[in-house]
Amino acid sequence: MLSVFPNLYNYVNLVPDLLRVFLGLFLLKAAWENYMMVRGGMKPKTAILWSVLKVVGAGLILAGLWIQPTALAFAILTLNLIVFRSKIPVAQKYPVEFHILLVIAYVSLAILGPGIFAIDLPL
Repeated sequence: MLSVFPNLYNYVNLVPDLLRVFLGLFLLKAAWENYMMVRGGMKPKTAILWSVLKVVGAGLILAGLWIQPTALAFAILTLNLIVFRSKIPVAQKYPVEFHILLVIAYVSLAILGPGIFAIDLPL
C-alpha cells in the first residue's frame, strides 16, 4: 500500500531525538519533584539520591550518551514503580497508564538507538 505522506520518511531518524528530548526533560522535572518532596515527608537522603540519579540519567539521555544502558535501567526502574505502586508515594502521582507509556518509550529508545543528534553512535 502506498504511503499518504511519503516525504515524511525523510525525517525517520529524528524520532529517537524527539524521544530523547521528551524523556530527558521529563526526568529533569521528576528530579525536581523528588527534591521538593523532602519537605513533603520523604526521607532526605532517599529524595536526594533519586534526584541525583534522575539528573544524571536526564543528562545522559539528553546528550545521547550511553543510551541503551540508561534507557533500559530507567525502564526497569519505571517497571518497579508500577509493581510497587502502593509502597512508593512518588509513583502515585501519575496514573499507571502513564508509567506504562514511559516504559514503552524507554524500551523503544533502547531499540531505536540514540538518533542523529547524539554523542553515542550506533555501531
